[in-house]
Parts: sequence; structure tokens; C-alpha cells
Amino acid sequence: MLMLMLMAVSATIASCLAAPGTGPLANTDPGFSIGICGPAGVGESVSFGPANWINPTAEPLTIDYLGLVDPDGVELVGAFVVPNPGDGHGGGAGIGASHGFPPEPYEGDTLSWDEQQSLPGAVLPPQVQMDLVIGVRHTRRDQGSASSLLVLYHSPSENFIYRLPARIELGSAAGCS
Repeated sequence: MLMLMLMAVSATIASCLAAPGTGPLANTDPGFSIGICGPAGVGESVSFGPANWINPTAEPLTIDYLGLVDPDGVELVGAFVVPNPGDGHGGGAGIGASHGFPPEPYEGDTLSWDEQQSLPGAVLPPQVQMDLVIGVRHTRRDQGSASSLLVLYHSPSENFIYRLPARIELGSAAGCS
């Protein structure tokens, strides 16, 4: 019986990983899919802003977990969300990619740095635009990668699984595909 339950749970997780996500969390660009590539030596970290989220519900959403899917030669060193008022329509200047983690604010960005929240445990308020910022470390000489990001989150009444389609590659600039 236990084996059947484990198989059912594994099948459910696998099907969720194949789809972009379940639940209300949405990237402000519905067709979003990105490949992120950054030059980094062994042991160096790069910060990326792979998502610009909005919570379209009337309830807060809490991020319980964020992890790399299929990491190979890379590791997640940190993550946070930060409000990005942008232009109010899903736009605005996020961080892009920068060396080191956490990234430094730069002139012209629209992020509310003093309101950032570390993951896990960050709460996305209703109807507020938030940028996800992650730090990824390169852990070996040749190219490192992760196929996407896995996000587990919940509302006051439900749990959700979301796969963010953001392929990450770190290594030499020439190795970026």
C-alpha cells in the first residue's frame, strides 16, 4: 500500500514538473520562457531576475520552497522577492543578470529594495508586482546548468506547485547556447 502511495505521489509531482504550474501565481508575461546564461568561474555566483510575478488573487500567497530542477554543476545560493511597481502593467526595470549575490541596486531600477523578502517564507500580497531574484553558484570547471525552477507555495486554503520555465547555464561566455 505504501509503495502504491509513493508511486502516485511521484506521478503527481512528475506531471506537475512537466506543466508550467498550478494555482494562481502568474508571471506578468503569460508566454514567458527564458534561457539565462552567464559567464562565471568555479565558485563564482551570478544573480538573475528570472520572473516578474503578480498575485492576482485577493489572498496572500506564501512561497514555501524554491529549488533548481536538474542542477548539474550549479547550486542555488539564495533567493528573494522584491516589489517592482514598474509601470503598473507588468513592466519596469528588474535586475537582469549581475555578478555576485545579492545584486547591488543600480540607477534607474524600479525595485523597492527595502521591502525585499527572503525565500522561503516570502509573502506575495494580492495584486502586487514582485520580482524574483536568485543567486546561482558555478561549482565545476565546465558548463553548469539547471533545466528550470521549482516553486512550492500556498494560499490560506490550498497548496500549489509551479515550474518556472527558466533554463540556467553558467560557465564561459563561449559555452552559452
